[in-house]
Amino acid sequence: MNKTSTSVFLKTSYYRSLGFILAGVLMIIYSLNNLKKSIEDYPIIKGQIKDIFNYDDYNIKLNTKPKTWYSISYREYFPVLAEKAVEGKKVTIRYDQSNRIEQLKVEGEIIYPYSKSSWLWIVLLVSGTALAAGHFIYIIKYPKHAEGKDDKEL
Repeated sequence: MNKTSTSVFLKTSYYRSLGFILAGVLMIIYSLNNLKKSIEDYPIIKGQIKDIFNYDDYNIKLNTKPKTWYSISYREYFPVLAEKAVEGKKVTIRYDQSNRIEQLKVEGEIIYPYSKSSWLWIVLLVSGTALAAGHFIYIIKYPKHAEGKDDKEL
């Protein structure tokens, strides 16, 4: 095998591992932030339902912010929403940055409950930990790869 290509391959794999460690640490941080998040972390708006539009999403417009729509994408809630979240009812909405409804209360009754998908963030946390730890072990176990030298050449 050509010694130059092996050298370049070992160097790039070693330094690429630093990028994978960074990606794993970012996955860990992002998943921990989402696991710590609760419904209290989202902004709240109260008002009366002014208009409803139901096509792909169930969209609600309030009388307090006439130009802003808040939406729910989960179709299994549409029958309940069509029955209980109608024009004229008082609602309390917790929403995210893109105006997706995280929790919907219609006249004190929770119609759309908050769900933070904990399993997804746990899977991301475990994957990030495995990615970072595996590449960290590689960097410690094979330090000569940074110079492009194989351990068999020593």
